[in-house]
Amino acid sequence: MGDQLMAGNDMILNNPQLTGQWTSQIPQNYGVGNYTGDDREAEYTYRDLQKAQYADYKNRFEPYLQQTINDATKTDLLDQQLSRITALSGNSKSLSMQAADMARSRYGMNQTAQQQQSFNTTVNLGSALTMANASNNARQAAYDNYQSVMTGSTSRPGELTGSTGGASS
Repeated sequence: MGDQLMAGNDMILNNPQLTGQWTSQIPQNYGVGNYTGDDREAEYTYRDLQKAQYADYKNRFEPYLQQTINDATKTDLLDQQLSRITALSGNSKSLSMQAADMARSRYGMNQTAQQQQSFNTTVNLGSALTMANASNNARQAAYDNYQSVMTGSTSRPGELTGSTGGASS
């Protein structure tokens, strides 16, 4: 029986159609037939299988896992997104003020100093609130991504709770 198992293992390990990358990690003494004459054959085989599986994990899976964890814990992408939000908010604010000035000049309207100050306060407040909301949403998305990677979650952020971060309405 042990010779039959050994022959079966050799057939699998030496057949290029049945082997892939993973078989290069299996020790050549893999198989129950290689431990004849010992009452711990199954224990040795199980040990060899565990070693092969761990070696496969270390060589093929762990580098990708470490890269994913590093990507999730870095703040480079969040910092870039926050700087884009700041720039776009400033551009949006100046465009809205320019559009309002053009609309007033089209009708020949001029604002008093108090009206101009009130308008500027309203635009600045709206711009600040918009920028804060966008920044909070970006931070929440980064945190959701971090949590997803660290917990192994496969659901999209907010899928289970209906929340997408930021201010609630």
